Amino acid sequence: YDIVCAAVSALSIGAVNAVAKLCNVQLPIQSENQGGYLRCEIPNDLTESVDHDVQLLIEGMVVALKDIAKEYGKHITVIDNEK
Repeated sequence: YDIVCAAVSALSIGAVNAVAKLCNVQLPIQSENQGGYLRCEIPNDLTESVDHDVQLLIEGMVVALKDIAKEYGKHITVIDNEK
């Protein structure tokens, strides 16, 4: 359980930080103090190029999280609210 939690935390925060560093976009996030929940929204006012890069980084995170969920579904649920 602890290793799954650490992996998910690292992927999630790493993706948000990558968007900030590589795309110069600060994503508004909501999280719970005790962990286990992270929600972020991609702003609507990004240029097409920046939006593409942000989407790619976030999709990479989602793919990795879904892979973890396949193996350790008892400890992680991924809710992907695609448009």
